[in-house]
Amino acid sequence: MSIFQKVNNFLNNPQSFTYSILGIYLLIITAIIFKSGLVLGLDIIFVLFFLAALFIGKWKFFLKDWFPFLLMFFAYEAMRGIADNLAGSVRIWEMIRADYFLFGQLPTVFLQNNLWKGGIISWYDIAGFFFYLSHFWFVFLVGFIIWLKKRAYFKAFAWSFLILCGLGFITYLLFPAMPPWMASSYGYIDEVERLFMEIAKGLNLGSFITTTYLLISPNEVAAMPSLHMAWSLFASLFLIHVFGKKLLPIFIIPLGLGFSLVYFAEHYVIDLIVGILYAFLAFLIGKSFFLKKRFLLKL
Repeated sequence: MSIFQKVNNFLNNPQSFTYSILGIYLLIITAIIFKSGLVLGLDIIFVLFFLAALFIGKWKFFLKDWFPFLLMFFAYEAMRGIADNLAGSVRIWEMIRADYFLFGQLPTVFLQNNLWKGGIISWYDIAGFFFYLSHFWFVFLVGFIIWLKKRAYFKAFAWSFLILCGLGFITYLLFPAMPPWMASSYGYIDEVERLFMEIAKGLNLGSFITTTYLLISPNEVAAMPSLHMAWSLFASLFLIHVFGKKLLPIFIIPLGLGFSLVYFAEHYVIDLIVGILYAFLAFLIGKSFFLKKRFLLKL
């Protein structure tokens, strides 16, 4: 078999292609983090996507397909940043009571009491750190892979994802919720630390915000639902639906991310559960409507 046939077989194998792209990206982002202390933000990621599309001669299709999606996504991000100013009183106790009901204690407090070594960074801290970072790139990389390999499915993916974001935004308006690290700082729960920041400092890393996000104020009371979990699970479900069950191991990303979100005091478990429900809802909407042949034929 010639080298060209091998390359062609590789490109036509969704499992090998997807895992290779994920692996290469992880190596690149890891090198950048440790070299410069700068995590790639969405603005940089999309520039890289455009350059990749330019390299393979599909930049016009990229602009046609991605520009409306990116415009609406950044509009959502800007609105999410002011949602805490529009919402009512912040909810505190509902999530605490729910986690106590489910576990008899707060999982975040339990995990930090048993795993966190007070500034001594362990291997699972580093693993959790990189799982946490997957929130910023995984769903968009999945979208790019779908666009490259199954372009007819990309708009279905994009619209379903935007619906997921919209559901989250409405919930933030109606139910602004305080995350564990903030509840601890006000004395509502036992002391926990926001470990993402502590681990970043321990690894001597720099800023985690790129140019675009300097213009958007983060909403710190947007804990319910966990869109970190929802985005990751939605992307995994969509990827497997498009390319097949051979990609089932991709679920390690939302599983690892979910653990780090609770351990790092970013979310209660109940936030994750609601995020999972939202992810399935958005996926089912996409599967039931946007992935219908009649809709795909219009793309």
